[in-house]
Amino acid sequence: SDPAAERAALLAVLATGLSDDDEPFLEAALDDRSAAVRRVAAGLLSRLPTSRRSARKADRLRPQVSRTGSASTALATAPAPAPGQAPGQAPGQAPTPASGPPGVVRRVHSALADGGGLAGGFSVARPPQPDAAARRDGIEDAAPAGMGVSAWRIVQLVAGAPLSFWSDHLGLGPAEVVDLVTHEAPEVLAGLEFAVAAQAGRADPAWAQAVFTRRPTPAVLRALPPETAARELAALLGRGFAPRPNIGELYAACPGPWPVALGDAVLDRYRQLGGKAAIEMPAALPVLAARLDPSALPLVETWVVTLAGDQATRRRVQTLGHALSLRAVIQREFP
Repeated sequence: SDPAAERAALLAVLATGLSDDDEPFLEAALDDRSAAVRRVAAGLLSRLPTSRRSARKADRLRPQVSRTGSASTALATAPAPAPGQAPGQAPGQAPTPASGPPGVVRRVHSALADGGGLAGGFSVARPPQPDAAARRDGIEDAAPAGMGVSAWRIVQLVAGAPLSFWSDHLGLGPAEVVDLVTHEAPEVLAGLEFAVAAQAGRADPAWAQAVFTRRPTPAVLRALPPETAARELAALLGRGFAPRPNIGELYAACPGPWPVALGDAVLDRYRQLGGKAAIEMPAALPVLAARLDPSALPLVETWVVTLAGDQATRRRVQTLGHALSLRAVIQREFP
């Protein structure tokens, strides 16, 4: 057996019931000889926003991000984009107009709402080369495909810093920060997504709510309180959401039993999608069978009627109706 692998596995057990009392042990594990052990320790410490490691991440991030003056834009040093990628463009994102010479500057716009909003800009500076202490805290250079090393370092700093850092340092609330960074500082938004998922239950849920409006992922949805998660998911579906095969992961991230309003939003979406809904059925129906309130059965039966021309999808939806009928009987017989 591999002693290092065993140490990493034992350390990972702390994820269940993790608390601030575990912080000294995890801090010491950052000095383990094994990279696997250090990686597990760093991941667990990211979930403790009051840890010394989180404080160090915030200290490194503080000089790199700032709010600027009263102008509506600010210049910010930025890493060179990947080949074929515009400055400030997220990996996989449609190209946006270039905002400065590659590797020199990026223009970061403030979020100005009609009749008011933020006055000023937001700058993100290129982080320095990590020293030994930063490497100990888990800062790596192996960036994901399509992301520069400097951008990846910012992602890691944002992901590891406590979410309270932004209010303390910039004097901005969650929605304001997310609005500022969404289009022109995607590396910050990516880091916030990681931070929200890691600090779930230990940070202001307003952060998860704000990030979900821009990054509607299962990890962010799970970070929300159940009632808020149901409300945000219903709002997302109501705004229009392109069909996707992995929708079941997003549904599953919203704990049940679902309120009637969310069930109505889901079924209304499928009635509107018509035949386009077929791509989602394999992943979605098992979750709907478990999460929908049995009172949604009449809506499911109506949906079945509209699928007369698509027998394959019709049969799938009929199984959903059968599952809800069975759950209704169980609830009635065993209240």
